[in-house]
Amino acid sequence: MRGFLVAFDRLVGAGGGLCVGLLLLLPVLITVDVGMRSLRLGALPWVIDASEYILYVSTLAGAPWALQQGAHVSIDALMSVLPNRVSRVIRRGVHLMGAAVCLLLAWWGGVGTAEAISARTMIYKAITLPEWPFRALFTLCMAMLAIELARRLAYGSAEVLGRVEGA
Repeated sequence: MRGFLVAFDRLVGAGGGLCVGLLLLLPVLITVDVGMRSLRLGALPWVIDASEYILYVSTLAGAPWALQQGAHVSIDALMSVLPNRVSRVIRRGVHLMGAAVCLLLAWWGGVGTAEAISARTMIYKAITLPEWPFRALFTLCMAMLAIELARRLAYGSAEVLGRVEGA
């Protein structure tokens, strides 16, 4: 199990790195496109589509990393006024429901990925791409979120965050 979690943590870290890299690339692409248009050197018609794909991929790839780092949206104001025992029960319930929803979404994404592969569907824009890699990424990232939420359920949020910070 430890080997799996080490590999999982590396995959989560790679997703976070991919997210950062893509988000750094995005303003460069837009700046180059706007600069070329301003200088009447032409345009890069694929930049708008690439921007959409970058936002999609970076959001999905970065979500498990943000959850693992505790950088996701959470409402701590309520938890801080509740007794520790009640707060722990609520957090565990939220982790359980989150993991269940993410597993359901991963399953749904897997079905969609299989359908996209078998139908050979394509996304036709300025850039023509097969649809299945985007669906597969969705499936993978939902599964990763479910694994991280299950880890929090098994070990507790504070222990997981302490392990990540101490690594």
